[in-house]
Amino acid sequence: MGRPSLIDTQELLRKLKTGISNAEAGRLFKVSAEAVRRRRVEFEQQGLLSKGLTAQKPQPNNIPELTLDQLDEVALRMYEQALKVPSLEAELKKYRNGYDNLMSMLKQYEDAERKHKDRELLKSLKPGMPNVEAGRKFGVSSEAIRKHRVVFEAKGLLPIGMVDMKAFQVIRGGIVFELQPEPEGGYTVTVPSLPGCISYGESFEKAMEMIKDAMEGWLAVAKEEGMPIPEQFESIEVAAI
Repeated sequence: MGRPSLIDTQELLRKLKTGISNAEAGRLFKVSAEAVRRRRVEFEQQGLLSKGLTAQKPQPNNIPELTLDQLDEVALRMYEQALKVPSLEAELKKYRNGYDNLMSMLKQYEDAERKHKDRELLKSLKPGMPNVEAGRKFGVSSEAIRKHRVVFEAKGLLPIGMVDMKAFQVIRGGIVFELQPEPEGGYTVTVPSLPGCISYGESFEKAMEMIKDAMEGWLAVAKEEGMPIPEQFESIEVAAI
């Protein structure tokens, strides 16, 4: 096999500088590994290539995986160390001030949003809305509502043990239901848009189930008697409400 040409030599030198092995270079330039070794020695003698330069094998990644809290701690330490460098101190303080301002604004927004939700919840609980229904309305558990109720009671915003006797409305599937808490317990429930449609349940959930049967009966009789049926009930599936 002949020696590589001048152009090949320049390209070979460039490749060898990347740490490619003699065997790999030989395959690339279609010469033997020994021929590449000799050229490597010449490059080294001419000072064109560092002696003993070979491709470094990838080292295993021994960096442990960190949790977000650990990463925050590392970032804080790096920040504290960087503060000790005069040229960086002013810029870092600007960054820190901006970050603190942003966090403060977010906290103010979260506080305002929480207060708004508390006001809306209190507004719903005052008419006597049960914890279960309030939980559905606000997308939380009835236990979470109960805890809020206790806080409102402690602040004097809601009477202690309040289960208001005032009627309140619930909307499901676009249908308005009116519930009246009864002194002996349970709820009487009606559908204002279906005159005379009424039922009772020992609990809020039971009352809402019982009214479905009453609605189906009301609609069946209305169809038989040729009575007008509100448009919203013409194609509604009561069981799905």
